Amino acid sequence: RTMNIIITNKMQSAEQKLALVSNFPMFIDNKIKTLNQSLEHIGQMLNSLSYKNVLQRGYAIVRDKDNKIISTSNSVPASVEFADGILKID
Repeated sequence: RTMNIIITNKMQSAEQKLALVSNFPMFIDNKIKTLNQSLEHIGQMLNSLSYKNVLQRGYAIVRDKDNKIISTSNSVPASVEFADGILKID
């Protein structure tokens, strides 16, 4: 009788382990899909935050002779970057 209980417990343990192992490929596949969705979402966020998209909306970036962005009117501009290119100022 004790031997039957031990064998039954061992069989149940083996069946549980087999069930876990058989579900592993599906678990990995779901994990990869989730990671791909996250990566795609991060890519979309990065693209939406790109300054190039701001330039597409009609804004421009003004830089000085050291290529630093100018944010005040008392600086001397050397270039203006638009969506379609950079205008050099002499």
